[in-house]
Amino acid sequence: MKPQSDCEGHDKTQHSSRYIPAYGRTTSGSGRGLGPGALCALVCVAAVVAYWPVVNASFLVSYDDELYVTRNQHVLSGPTPVNLAWAFSTFDTGNWHPLTWVSHMLDCRLFGVQPRAHHFVNLAFHLLNIVLLFRLLWWATGAGWKSAFVAALFALHPMHVESVAWVAERKDVLSTMFWLLATLCYIRYAKKPGRVWFAGALACFGLGLMAKPMLVTLPFTLLLLDAWPLDRLGVRKTNPKGKKLNATMKSVWSDYRPLIFEKIPFFALSAVSCILAVIAQSNKNAVVAVSSLSLMERVSNAINSYGMYLWKMVVPVNLACFYPFPSRLPVGSILLSLCVLVAVSVFCLKARRTMPYLLAGWLWYLGTLVPVIGLVQVGVQSMADRYTYVPYIGAFIMIAWGIPAALARWRFSVPVLFASGAAVLAVLAGMTRAEATYWNNSVSLFGRAAGVTKNNDVAYLNLGVALSSQGMTESAIASFNRALAAKPGDAGVAYDVYNNIGIALSRQGKTSDALEYYRKALVTAPELAEAHFNLAAVLAERGKLPEAVESFRQGLRRSQNDFDAHTRLADLLARCGKPSEAIDEYKSALRIRPDAALAMCGLGRLLADAGSLDEAVAWFSKALHLRPDLGVAHVNLGVALAMKGAMKEAAGHFGEAVRINPKNAEAQADLGRALAELKDTATALECYEKAIKLDSVNVEARINYGALLASAGRIEDAERQFRTVLKVEPGNKAAKRDLEVIEKKTER
Repeated sequence: MKPQSDCEGHDKTQHSSRYIPAYGRTTSGSGRGLGPGALCALVCVAAVVAYWPVVNASFLVSYDDELYVTRNQHVLSGPTPVNLAWAFSTFDTGNWHPLTWVSHMLDCRLFGVQPRAHHFVNLAFHLLNIVLLFRLLWWATGAGWKSAFVAALFALHPMHVESVAWVAERKDVLSTMFWLLATLCYIRYAKKPGRVWFAGALACFGLGLMAKPMLVTLPFTLLLLDAWPLDRLGVRKTNPKGKKLNATMKSVWSDYRPLIFEKIPFFALSAVSCILAVIAQSNKNAVVAVSSLSLMERVSNAINSYGMYLWKMVVPVNLACFYPFPSRLPVGSILLSLCVLVAVSVFCLKARRTMPYLLAGWLWYLGTLVPVIGLVQVGVQSMADRYTYVPYIGAFIMIAWGIPAALARWRFSVPVLFASGAAVLAVLAGMTRAEATYWNNSVSLFGRAAGVTKNNDVAYLNLGVALSSQGMTESAIASFNRALAAKPGDAGVAYDVYNNIGIALSRQGKTSDALEYYRKALVTAPELAEAHFNLAAVLAERGKLPEAVESFRQGLRRSQNDFDAHTRLADLLARCGKPSEAIDEYKSALRIRPDAALAMCGLGRLLADAGSLDEAVAWFSKALHLRPDLGVAHVNLGVALAMKGAMKEAAGHFGEAVRINPKNAEAQADLGRALAELKDTATALECYEKAIKLDSVNVEARINYGALLASAGRIEDAERQFRTVLKVEPGNKAAKRDLEVIEKKTER
């Protein structure tokens, strides 16, 4: 009897087992030395070492991290009922992926806005995916070492750095986790059919689609697994003597049909996800118009991208966070890619009976890239490293199963094969660590992208934004101008350049120059709201309030659901002495974000000033219901209650504000005034003393403190407070009046 190796079992070949490396014989309990499970653990350790630089990375300044985390108030305020409803209903960022939003919300609730924790969670998902992939392949094939090698390539390949190192790409690692869990459940169902495991696979698939719609191809990969390694299609039937029979097309279809029908629920979920994805991306103008890219351009770029992804799998150098769409199609590269695709496809088809894993892996690679290959062009990139996170699994399977089978013909030494594999993994780990360092911050990331690509306007723009945020205005403007030179005549790029130069100049205080660039941006793209809002901010800073109000309103006509713009306009209208219009703007903002507690406080203050105390109290109370620890809401509610004469309740809220922040001088003074009204003079004096220590120039607090000291008979202390006020404000009438009263009493 021949000894069975890892290369046999589910994927037996025609080669003699004498020449097939026997490194896959080990199982979890029978191996000698380092088994595949232990190797998988070692791979995880290597992945941690390789990816560790990303744990210390910062958030990216202008590359989606602000949309997903740092400036997204829904995410920052955690998984509240309102935020969860938003996550399941929004198409922000051109995607419908509620589970991704929820994961970011949980991070903010648990860790705040510390980038280290967010990066570590991404890495943790990657490590989990390594283990799941290993377990999935080992369970399906029985080939432990080969499964471990696929998991190692998946873990350490530099092309996967983008998916792990980019906080905004949480959707990649999160959705892949559900992809692998769904596949594990399906394999369990295929080996021992049962409704529970089928339902589990379907549920995990649904959750994965809610993390990233790229999972729509999962039903096709399940059909590939049916063919190899699960062999559920019946196309390799054997007769009683063990010889394989050729199946007719009719019999093949009869075997395929029940398996296809079995996956109708999966295809239905894919269809729904596709519809939602198209709606989301169309709403955000993420899908490039058909007129801007011809069908030939899309197909040519898709063919070239398939080839480039294969090339970067073998030679992962000059990686970039953004690859611009070429101004001219690279005909030579496209033809070469087409030849490679055809040649590999023909070879895999011919070898489908003796080496079925090649066709399965190749179709996995080709099929899972379809949603992002550019036939439906989303964004302006020609390709992206992150798109290979799942597709490369198919190519890695071809390598892990195909190379040992090929080398077995030549009686290749098993130790040499092991050493070669280890060397490849070591090189990949080193390259991954080097690549991870570029993701440390926006300057290094986009500087690298600009250096390894040509005419990369996106890299230059984002590099300029990063430099501007660090106060390096001259370098930022130079980078913006390079972006303009990379895409001359492109109105969109010109708008971004002028708008960002305006922002950079505003930060330097050069508001007149900033105004000039904002106006240039508006001439280039008057339909975009951002430049209107930026122009309004500069106009307000220069004291041109009516013009600023009009600019805000023009921007809001183009972007009616901009919460920040509504609140900024409300503040501006209040400064202009138009409280009723300001109240309307706050209410518009709260219709967009019903959970914005600070906006409720702004609205409440205006209502209180207008005499609508009951309505003001209601808004302050609602803000505190949402955020019980919001000190400013307690202070504002206390003031409103005091104005209504409910001094005891007011004192309670002032006291809570002081408890939340003992260094809040305003709350200490307000508490002192409320306690004085309640005749608790001793405690009131203590509060005023604390308030003045915290804010020595608080004139109102000193006057009230002086009056309370005088009523308590501490005349000299009261006189000292009034004289201190007059040193700060010599014309203060209240201090003069109270001091005169004290002096008259002293003379008597």
